Amino acid sequence: MTKHDRKEPLAPDMILERAAELILEIGATPELMVDRMLTYDAAQAVSLGGSKATGEAFRGMAGRIEEGLFAHLEPHARPRAPGGKLH
Repeated sequence: MTKHDRKEPLAPDMILERAAELILEIGATPELMVDRMLTYDAAQAVSLGGSKATGEAFRGMAGRIEEGLFAHLEPHARPRAPGGKLH
């Protein structure tokens, strides 16, 4: 079984989801929440692996996103839940 085969959420995923919920609960827009989480993640990645490796990783992820990694989450594919949740 790989990590992608799991049905139950992992603790880090649950923590990140709750953090996102808390940011939205204090009145931030979903766009601001995403911006802050990505900015934090990018800064952590740079501190661990440097700017070059982080840029490459982000470009790789961008490519996978464009190829349809999250196509099932597209606004036309799945409506946004009440309260601004993204899924």
